[in-house]
Amino acid sequence: TEHPFKSKKMVWHKLLSKQRRRAVVACFRMTPLYNIPRHRASNMFLDGYKRNWIENEGYSFEDKMIDDLS
Repeated sequence: TEHPFKSKKMVWHKLLSKQRRRAVVACFRMTPLYNIPRHRASNMFLDGYKRNWIENEGYSFEDKMIDDLS
């Protein structure tokens, strides 16, 4: 059986640990980003973006894409 805590601080710590446990379990249940299938259209867009815009201007693909997206 659980005994009631004497201070509110202990109650808060117990709640926090339950929240942490839930968060960890939720992370384990999530699908990893590298396993999510990408749509073909996004792959075709990135290939076209790289070939037609970036390589023609002589920039590095990664640097220019980061600049454009941010």
